[in-house]
Amino acid sequence: MAQSKTVTATINGVGVTQTAAVVVNPAAAAKLAFTVQPTSAVAGAGITPSVQVTALDANDNTATGFTGNITVAIGTNPGGGALTGTATVAATAGVASFANLSINKVGTGYTLMASSGSLTVGTSAAFQHHAWERHGARLQRPAHERGGGGGDHAGGPGHGPGR
Repeated sequence: MAQSKTVTATINGVGVTQTAAVVVNPAAAAKLAFTVQPTSAVAGAGITPSVQVTALDANDNTATGFTGNITVAIGTNPGGGALTGTATVAATAGVASFANLSINKVGTGYTLMASSGSLTVGTSAAFQHHAWERHGARLQRPAHERGGGGGDHAGGPGHGPGR
């Protein structure tokens, strides 16, 4: 990406200032990194926001020319869950977004792994999937997800887990 940089130097007591545009072209993709990490969610519910994986060159610049397929899978699987959703996405300008991923079982310490051919595999930060809480005849998201605002309730068709 092009950026203007100003360099100031003093030579024999005289200040000299120069500005120049510098263009950094990323090298070929070398590794994958999670740039939007998976977040904790209710088991079976979608992971939001969408998980994002970026192809990086050896200097950690986004490899904008990379358009290969990136696949995500469960790495650490403490709950024995299954990953559902579109697990393989073609990168656009080095970035792949996974919009509909979910894990069907409760567990703490899940990780995702991203792979694409010979690129170094990327591993996400750990996250958890937890159960719905029962309040009488209703199910709702755990209190820490509701933010004290009541949350989602389940008790009829189209509500709660799997809605």
